[in-house]
Amino acid sequence: MRVKLGVRAGTKDFNKVKFLHVIKDVRKAAFTNSTIRSSFKKAGIWPLDSTGVLRKLLAVERVQTPPPTALPAPPTPSTPVTAADIRQFTKKHLYNEHGTILPHRVEKLSRGSIASAAARQLAEDELKNASVAIQSRRRRQQPDRRQIQKGGTIYVTDARLKAATRDQLELKKEERATLRAAKQALKSLQKSSTTSNQQNSI
Repeated sequence: MRVKLGVRAGTKDFNKVKFLHVIKDVRKAAFTNSTIRSSFKKAGIWPLDSTGVLRKLLAVERVQTPPPTALPAPPTPSTPVTAADIRQFTKKHLYNEHGTILPHRVEKLSRGSIASAAARQLAEDELKNASVAIQSRRRRQQPDRRQIQKGGTIYVTDARLKAATRDQLELKKEERATLRAAKQALKSLQKSSTTSNQQNSI
């Protein structure tokens, strides 16, 4: 107020000396009883009230700090199965960017190796069984030319044929013998029946 009055009175040079000369009157005019109470009330000092101050603090818009950008997770490779997959997995996916070996990748590589070894063992077993079956079939298809008697050359194939012929002959002999026995029994039965009739007629 004193500054305004000085300016109105034509004072153009209001330096520090003049300011210190009038500071006492300025303090008396500024710090009145009503001004101090009003300031204390607005600040919530007396009477005690924090809502006014908090309301002003909440009204201030704070710049939100953006969350840190998460680095994209490296893609998880699939479990290797073939030999080429295992080789590529070992070169590219077994270590991280710092050269440290990754235990979960080692476990995945181990599972892939076990699966590959099991598939190879199964394929070898199937190939072995197929080879044995082919060789056995070839042996069965080839004629057996082993010699089974002395004093003349006879082979297993001929012997089997001869044995089958002999069995058929023996079977026919048994059938003829059975037929003869049945005829004889029939004749005996007819003869006894004739004798019995003759006796009855007498």
